[in-house]
Amino acid sequence: MPATEADDAPTLKELSRIMMDFREEWRSDKAQMVRKDVHLVEHALLDTRVLRLEQAYDNDSKTRVQQRNQFYLALFVGGLGLLSSVIMAVWK
Repeated sequence: MPATEADDAPTLKELSRIMMDFREEWRSDKAQMVRKDVHLVEHALLDTRVLRLEQAYDNDSKTRVQQRNQFYLALFVGGLGLLSSVIMAVWK
């Protein structure tokens, strides 16, 4: 028996389920939308945070260079002191 067009039409349950799925999808899409002013505020906040991190990194790298230079100076002075002690002991 050939199918009629009435058999191809969705039932009320199917229409209800399709509408519920559409509403749920619409709500999730709407929840993901962000207003432009909120986006601008978040972007400005992100810029300030990145700037603070860059400054902290620069300060940290300067501190590391300073500590490395102090270490090298301490090694140089210690070696110079040892060398002068050896020269004084040989000289006497």
